[in-house]
Amino acid sequence: MHLSYIVGIDFRLPGGANRVTAEWLTKVLRKSGGIAEDGEVGSIQTERFSGGGLICSSYKICVSYKRGKGPARLFMKMPLDVPKQRALVEEFDVYRKEALWYRDVAPNCQVHVPRVYAAMVNEQRNDYCLLMDDVSHLEQRDRAKGLCFDDAMRVVDMLATYHSHWTDSSQLSELRDVFVGYDHPTYVNGLQGMHDGGWANAKTYVPDLAPQAVAFGDAWKTYFPLLVRHMTQAPLTLSHGDPKLENLFFDDARDRVVIVDPQLAGVTNVAQDLAIVVGFSMEPDQYRGRVDEVVRRYVDASGRNGVWLDRRKMMTDLRLALGMVFYYGFASFGSYPDFPDSMKRATASYMRRIGAAIAEFDVLGHVRNL
Repeated sequence: MHLSYIVGIDFRLPGGANRVTAEWLTKVLRKSGGIAEDGEVGSIQTERFSGGGLICSSYKICVSYKRGKGPARLFMKMPLDVPKQRALVEEFDVYRKEALWYRDVAPNCQVHVPRVYAAMVNEQRNDYCLLMDDVSHLEQRDRAKGLCFDDAMRVVDMLATYHSHWTDSSQLSELRDVFVGYDHPTYVNGLQGMHDGGWANAKTYVPDLAPQAVAFGDAWKTYFPLLVRHMTQAPLTLSHGDPKLENLFFDDARDRVVIVDPQLAGVTNVAQDLAIVVGFSMEPDQYRGRVDEVVRRYVDASGRNGVWLDRRKMMTDLRLALGMVFYYGFASFGSYPDFPDSMKRATASYMRRIGAAIAEFDVLGHVRNL
């Protein structure tokens, strides 16, 4: 990550995409080292990014310069403008997590992210602005098809390397002040509320869920305390929290994976991110019969980075982590009727995919036997 400075809340938040001006951008880029002190933005063109997610509003900015040179294309993130969903996002302190992850976490470990120029969040934690390089020129895999096995293993290697910096680190206790674990009251109360508000809708709007997934979803709150207990036990790391397809860019020329959108980062069991890759970014035909290989790949990559994990325990951790991250599937369904069609399709697709993983890994049977 090659930057001289990330502008924080010491600089004025723009207060909306329509208030981002050439003058404001000039000041941010100068302070962050994105342009020279005498550089100046001449004009900007801001366009709403239609591929934005469920947590924030995203924009692409084309920049031309009156003096000097600088980044020609930028990507900007601001708070979501779907009121009901935004309230949920603010409850989980998502904007502060993302800003601080880019500012304090990414520069201090082996993870590839876009160059970040600004990571701002206000004291109330309900307004923020991220400004970074647009990496849309890099390859993204087809979301409808999911990751092929080989690409998924590249992601597994990347995550194991990132996790290894934090796994069972003495820094985790301090990081938990911001990147809270599942035993934090916000999660304990909030996730059960999401189940109450979302699971019935998920079954209604995605009627083709695997029967085992429906049975597990119906019983999810019963097993929630067990899942929380397990996901807050060692080995612990600072998870990225959302390594789904839309957050992964493949820089094939440099043989690396660039990752974005750490809004759900938290201190969790090491299997959390792996469960999200398997449960949301892969179709079952890609991992069926190769689950041991997936786990071995993560364990071996961790070992190369000085972290030694037990393979059998990692398999158990993965199953239970899939049970926990099942909530990623139903969490947004409380607001589903208000979503635009593109968000509805993405939300339903993720629900089907994690439902299939719950069935493939027999998560319900495994949890019942604990």
